[in-house]
Amino acid sequence: MATESAIKALHGQYEDRTLLVTFQCAEGNATATTVKGPRGDMSGVLYAAPIAKGDLVKLSSAAVYTIAKNDGPAILGMVQSEPIGPVNETKTQAAMVGDGTLRTVVVELFGTMIREVTLDANAGAISIGTFLTSADGQTMTDVGATKERAVALADASAASGDTIPVLFGYYGAL
Repeated sequence: MATESAIKALHGQYEDRTLLVTFQCAEGNATATTVKGPRGDMSGVLYAAPIAKGDLVKLSSAAVYTIAKNDGPAILGMVQSEPIGPVNETKTQAAMVGDGTLRTVVVELFGTMIREVTLDANAGAISIGTFLTSADGQTMTDVGATKERAVALADASAASGDTIPVLFGYYGAL
């Protein structure tokens, strides 16, 4: 059986080529409660769908650069940090999106780079998580359900010609 170092030698130093990005967490509503900790009871919140370090996550349409716990084949990446955030009261997810208080985490993306790209002026409406392609080498357009390796990280109106962030080299749903 090969040792870990021998396996790394065969595959290269793949850990060195990770893409780490901070995302907001779509975890549902927060409910204020008393939390038991190592130093006794303290006030805190419980989330409807909490995200934790090591979870596989997907893009969420709640807001730009927002992730949710994965429940299907569209894995965006893996959470590499514990969530942090300022909420210490009962609050709806919509209110947290509105006032910018969603918790944040660092996610290791299953892709190779993020670049700002311009959408084709004739492109349809783009949703967060839409697969994109380029017909002219300059602008991007929607390709529907086809599994391309470029994924929209923001949404845009139809025929807008907007510039949005796109994850290239996506390999999470192969």
